[in-house]
Amino acid sequence: MTEKNNTPQIRFRGFSYKWTLCKVIDFAPLQRGFDLPRSKFVVGGYPVITSNGVNGFHSAYKAEGPGVVTGRSGTIGEVHYIDSRYWPHNTTLWVTNFKNNNHLYVYYVYTRFNLAYFATGSGVPTLNRNDIHDKVIFIAEFEEQKKIGEYFQQLDRLIEQKEKKYQKLQQFKKAMLGKMFPANDANAPSIRLTGFTDNWQEKSLSDFGMATSGTSIESEFKNNGIYNVISIGSYSENSTYVDQGLRANLSKKTENRILSKNDLTMVLNDKTASGNILGRVLLIEEGQKYVYNQRTQRIEPFQEQYNSQFLYQLLNAPLIRRLIINKSQGNTQIYVNWSTIRNLVYLVPKKEEQSKIGDFFQKLDQLIGLQQQELQKLKNLKKAFLAKMFV
Repeated sequence: MTEKNNTPQIRFRGFSYKWTLCKVIDFAPLQRGFDLPRSKFVVGGYPVITSNGVNGFHSAYKAEGPGVVTGRSGTIGEVHYIDSRYWPHNTTLWVTNFKNNNHLYVYYVYTRFNLAYFATGSGVPTLNRNDIHDKVIFIAEFEEQKKIGEYFQQLDRLIEQKEKKYQKLQQFKKAMLGKMFPANDANAPSIRLTGFTDNWQEKSLSDFGMATSGTSIESEFKNNGIYNVISIGSYSENSTYVDQGLRANLSKKTENRILSKNDLTMVLNDKTASGNILGRVLLIEEGQKYVYNQRTQRIEPFQEQYNSQFLYQLLNAPLIRRLIINKSQGNTQIYVNWSTIRNLVYLVPKKEEQSKIGDFFQKLDQLIGLQQQELQKLKNLKKAFLAKMFV
């Protein structure tokens, strides 16, 4: 590294000097943590920091706070900031001397390092502190360090607040999915919208609409294709579409696989044994945009009887989706066949109540989506400023 680029692109007003070149060992050196077997834990008030973060509380401590700790063995790359006294575990490396540098600034400098790059070992990755110590960096003077550290701390607090709000909304939706659809042997949900009292009626999955199985259209994939392809990897754990970049053109194979607005698609395969994807459903909100590949079932709801948004929420509700998971086969990759699940029985209300429930969850999804977008904006902002406010 040379002194050619020794000032950041973005700086606080009042600072114009050139940053100083030094090695990490002369900036904030690391030391291996201290062994503490689980059997030796004595419940107390001092956090024990492992490579994954806080992993219990002990009656004794080894370091004064604030502290900066990163993984030495196992999980490599995460950096932890601790305000209080703490015990750095022997699976970590911790900053032993801040060399009169601002604690927060040191923490954010370390978060910028690609520490995983320095890891060695194929079985259990290990980080050698000497490899980090030899790294050469530019550093600011203390007053500028302090401003930078405080700025990113405030940004992290905003991200944390937004993250909590986002998680609360997700938890609220999960709770409502469990209460606004019948559970166990009940013939009506425990929470209902005002004005509805009728019992829900039994309907099979095949009653909801015309179902068509997907077929292989890989031969029609084109980089500049006009249709987005819905395949096994297109389903997220939030039951939203994941764009894998797969595209297809109009052909004899795809002309009957073009999805219409308000269609549903259900994935019949899961690439994992956990079943987090199997049976999830996508709601097509824009027609003539998507085609579906093999192992996806298209459902064209009978619109006079069923509301597509309601069916989308019903089929993705965790307790309801369990009906399909219970029919799964396979080990490494689990799957179901449409012929096996088409006669599964669900309880549904009349269409008017379906529409109200669908609207309720649609608005909730929009609110969750908005929070997710705002959270991502803050994370992107932090990433951009970390690149531009350091050298």
